[in-house]
Amino acid sequence: MKETLEKIWKQFKPPRAFSWQTLVLVSVFSWCVSAIVETEALRDVLARLGWIFLMLGVGWGMSSTRINLLGLVLYPGPWITGALACVVLFAGWNVDLTRVALVSWPLISFAVAAIPKLFPRLTFSLPDPPVRQQLLIQFLLSCLLSAWFQFHFVIQDWLRAYPSLLGDSLGRSAFVVRLDARGFGVPRGVILLNLAEPLLKQELQALSWAEVERWLLERETRVAELQQRVLQQTPRVEEDTLWKFWSDVPAGFPEYTLKLRAVWLGPSSNLKGYFLEKSCLITQAANATVIDPLTPNSGLVQVTCQPVSDKIWIDPQPLVQGDG
Repeated sequence: MKETLEKIWKQFKPPRAFSWQTLVLVSVFSWCVSAIVETEALRDVLARLGWIFLMLGVGWGMSSTRINLLGLVLYPGPWITGALACVVLFAGWNVDLTRVALVSWPLISFAVAAIPKLFPRLTFSLPDPPVRQQLLIQFLLSCLLSAWFQFHFVIQDWLRAYPSLLGDSLGRSAFVVRLDARGFGVPRGVILLNLAEPLLKQELQALSWAEVERWLLERETRVAELQQRVLQQTPRVEEDTLWKFWSDVPAGFPEYTLKLRAVWLGPSSNLKGYFLEKSCLITQAANATVIDPLTPNSGLVQVTCQPVSDKIWIDPQPLVQGDG
């Protein structure tokens, strides 16, 4: 056991007092002390100091480390130091700063690599032209990586706010690639139309046939009210404002056929978007003999709805309310 500890100590023993190994050992000492102190504020300060010393020690120790990967020379030191700097700056707060840390990481890493070249002796010195060119390329690459990280989070925000986007076609996208070929659920409009079906039946079947015909004449207002009732029965998501209920009663169908449509007004792979449709047949019951005294018109009207259709892409002509 003693020999093992001696070997470990030889590996980490600082060659001199002022060295990167000393900073790493100081960081370990700070963490050990923070683990035994009882004051929470002091414990947090010591733990953060440990990360600072580790960041400085790793940055110093890896300043000349390079990796030759297929002829491409990489310097991992600034990236590792930048990651540790993000831990020092953003870890331990009460809010989730993962996004800020990841987006800032490439820029902080560039700053770690650029500061020794811009301030070689703690004073500003303009580097030679080749070094300036290298710094410019590194800065632009860091900005590109930060932009891609931010773009990733923007896409995730869109998908959380507008889950129906997952059901759209992504084949023409130059940025988003679907890795899982399985289904991603149904569009939000399917859920809204299925919730609207029992409400529609309940409302129409409580009316007389004459009142049903008046309802159909006033369907633009009635369908808007129906949509509001549907939205009150389901947890709201941000994309609900991009779904619009429309209706149509085509001529030439038996009795009345109400085509209830949920039109998607949000972003889509098709310029004009699409809509989903639930077709409901409204008929006048023949020989209705059972009458509920609480609802005198019960049994006079029957409403039979079909399942929600697949997406119907809107042609270049705008979708308008049917005249019936």
